[in-house]
Amino acid sequence: MITNIDDFEKGEEIGGGTFSVVFKGLLHGLPVAIKIARDEGRKSIHKELQIFDKVKHANIIPALGVHLGVDNMLFLALRNFNLTNYFIDYGNELKFPQLKQYCIQVADAMKYLHNKNILHCDLKIDNILVKYDKGDQIEISDFGCAIDLEHDHCIKFIGTQTHVAYELIKYRRNPAISITASKASDVWSFAVTAWQILQKSDQLPIDFIKSEDIIKNYEAGKKLPIPVTVISEDFWRYIFLPCFDLHPKARPTMEDLHKSLLRFREAD
Repeated sequence: MITNIDDFEKGEEIGGGTFSVVFKGLLHGLPVAIKIARDEGRKSIHKELQIFDKVKHANIIPALGVHLGVDNMLFLALRNFNLTNYFIDYGNELKFPQLKQYCIQVADAMKYLHNKNILHCDLKIDNILVKYDKGDQIEISDFGCAIDLEHDHCIKFIGTQTHVAYELIKYRRNPAISITASKASDVWSFAVTAWQILQKSDQLPIDFIKSEDIIKNYEAGKKLPIPVTVISEDFWRYIFLPCFDLHPKARPTMEDLHKSLLRFREAD
């Protein structure tokens, strides 16, 4: 807990979303990212702090401190790129082996979270940061929508429409259906995120943007196309397509996915 306001300094705005704004800054004289909650997102800082207190992983952004005052602030390690921006600047230099390595790192971090009974609930490449400028390591960030299954008694799911699992989209369109976020819905989001990584873009096909189109496509058996960097059709078919099964219990676990990705890596 940071109580002395002289210990930190807020700089320029570098990003933000519905519930928070992110600034460059200094903490004890060292560069950091400062995430400041908007009025409607003040609870999300408490949620993120709860999550960060439970996790420590090489592919999860570390929290460095929190200040709860006029503004609720979370201090995080400062990174220069998320994957969306990194692909714009350096995508031409990135080949399939490195992209697959990103998928492995995300799968490892998600497996770790699920073993801690934590759901991310908003996985996408916007929320994956490049750890070092050389681009070989990435980190999952933004736990504002996360759910701690051991402590959250009132589960209100919020996520990004294009990445939300089929059953949750159906629930949004028909509140009479009782469905909540699960590890299986995180697996669906992981597969969409992996598609973005292997496509080197945050842009999904135009007919996978609107919820009604997403439902129609998957109910008709239409899936996201094989990403442009994937040479082996088997890689996409056997690892990622099962993640889009309309029955959550039929999807692989994050542990299954991590093992499968490692096996394909070893086969290179």
